[in-house]
Amino acid sequence: MDTGRSTVAIVGVGVGVGVMGSAIAGRLLDRGHAVTLFDLDPAKLAPLAGRGAAVAASPAEACRAARFTILGLNAAAGVRAAVFGPGGAAEGGAPDTILVDMSSIDPAATRALAAELRALRGMAWVDAPLSGGAPGAAAGRLTVMAGGRADSRILQKFGPKMAARDEAPTGRIDNMLKDLEAVQGFALAERLPLPVTALVSDLHRQFVRPASAATRSR
Repeated sequence: MDTGRSTVAIVGVGVGVGVMGSAIAGRLLDRGHAVTLFDLDPAKLAPLAGRGAAVAASPAEACRAARFTILGLNAAAGVRAAVFGPGGAAEGGAPDTILVDMSSIDPAATRALAAELRALRGMAWVDAPLSGGAPGAAAGRLTVMAGGRADSRILQKFGPKMAARDEAPTGRIDNMLKDLEAVQGFALAERLPLPVTALVSDLHRQFVRPASAATRSR
């Protein structure tokens, strides 16, 4: 699929689309994509609406208009509400809709939510934690760790590096491994020798490669 002019929904619940969501939306608008936004406080979306984004009345409405639906929330409960709650994204999705979850939640929650969405609607779930912050998103310099059997090339619009795996929540696990402190904590809890952290970090660097290479390997 040519993602040059994709339709994208960005859903925020409670905390809004936020700094990162705004940067991602702005990047997509600048690249010529049709972007639909949802937030519990529509007034927060006025700056992006002024740049050409559409504003939806619910996650379902936003998802219905989009090929890709992006979530960026800070808790599993918020993700569940945005996807499966009344007027949630699942209501508006179709089997060819791809949900891209950039939220900060644990791998077990990601695995369960992805399985539930596929069983309910046949939709693909790509977990895609990011590294690089809002400035990186705006400039297209993020590193994206994507897990899920779906076309996730839209993520290349945010950065040149992407680690692509076959199943959610491998993106979330990649992101955890990237954090050396988390790896050290895991090694201590499992009574593994601390030098294993250097090995894991090296493996991660090998897998986080240019997006074009990741796409060719899928």
